[in-house]
Amino acid sequence: MKRIPILFFLFVFLVDASGQGYVSLGYQIGSFSSGLKNLRNEVYYLNHVTYPNFSEKFEMSNFNHGVEIEFGYFDNKWYYFGNWNNKHLVISGSGKNQNNQDTEFSVKVRHNNFVTFAVGRKLKPWLGVAFAPANLGTLKVLKKSNDNPETDKWTDFYPNVTRGVLSQYTTLGGSLYVDVFLKRLRLRGSYSFDYFRHEINVGPSYAYPQNSVNFGAAFIIGGR
Repeated sequence: MKRIPILFFLFVFLVDASGQGYVSLGYQIGSFSSGLKNLRNEVYYLNHVTYPNFSEKFEMSNFNHGVEIEFGYFDNKWYYFGNWNNKHLVISGSGKNQNNQDTEFSVKVRHNNFVTFAVGRKLKPWLGVAFAPANLGTLKVLKKSNDNPETDKWTDFYPNVTRGVLSQYTTLGGSLYVDVFLKRLRLRGSYSFDYFRHEINVGPSYAYPQNSVNFGAAFIIGGR
């Protein structure tokens, strides 16, 4: 594990020395634009059936946030990149459970997404647009409760989800980007979308689409 930071900083040094390659580290905030209707159903069920006596109720949210790590290359007016990014949201409630015990319960929607390849065009030195046609990821719905002996671990909210390389967690989509370059700072607006419905094996048409609108900022290393 100690080798990973060393290799990362070595790669950053080589990228910076090459002149055109770059690495960027950023953070983004946004919203699942599809609305996550099935999560809204779960929030209602938690508040009225599972934990009706909670003093701190669960509040529905589509807000997400997370980090972004990108590797890319500038070539005159074109630029190319791939990145890994994370979007997640957490909703929580607490109070007395049906056994009159103090309980805390949380639900997390987490989307880890790998942008395999994106191509961008600089319309102006400070403005670019880009498209990524093939993003692979995993979108999980998780839970954590102090009713569970393993309280520090997130577990599957839906126990029937299939696992494996191409499980029901797997997502396939694309992204559109608008980038503003301010020296070493890049501001980005993005829209990510599903090519297929992301269904979870708990009932007919029970889906959690990854569609999301996000805004972020990143620090660029290299790419002179």
